[in-house]
Amino acid sequence: MNGYYDPYPRLLLDEPLVLVGHPGSGVSLVGHALCARTGLAFNDVERSTEATAGRSRARVLFEEGAQELFEREGRALRQALSRSPLGVAVVGSACLASVDPDGELLQVARWMFVQRPLEILLARIGRQLEGAPASLPEYLPHPPKTAEDLAQRLAPWERGLESAHAILEAGDRHPQALADEIESSLDRLVGARPC
Repeated sequence: MNGYYDPYPRLLLDEPLVLVGHPGSGVSLVGHALCARTGLAFNDVERSTEATAGRSRARVLFEEGAQELFEREGRALRQALSRSPLGVAVVGSACLASVDPDGELLQVARWMFVQRPLEILLARIGRQLEGAPASLPEYLPHPPKTAEDLAQRLAPWERGLESAHAILEAGDRHPQALADEIESSLDRLVGARPC
């Protein structure tokens, strides 16, 4: 059974692709959809962080602090980007707190920011917190109530997002539609070619 669950990509990439989005943007769903279509390896940095910590991101945040969470996510991202075959990694924008805007992580991968308007993001955050309160620890214990409040909370991560190689204006489109758009531009983004 060794290797049974390994990815079997239809494409080979010249560089890994990192999809980054603000918490609640649905970037993990976009990454899942893209990898399901292409067979590329999927690396969810937040889930990897939880697996190595042996507890949820919320628990790490509240027990050890934001800096420790960001450092753990940075290590998980480095590990994801070193895997072969090259694939897709997804990270929340908070993870960018541990990424040097001029550093090696931005050089070894192509970064795409999946951007949603604040009003849409606010509605998505509300729905997600209603169903699974601990799923977005960045917004606990007091979730944002207005677009202005949300903008203030996201401001510390905006500097890192300016380093993205591409921006995908997601609007309120479904993750499948976003995966379609990314798939059609993979060759331009990361030098994808058929296996």
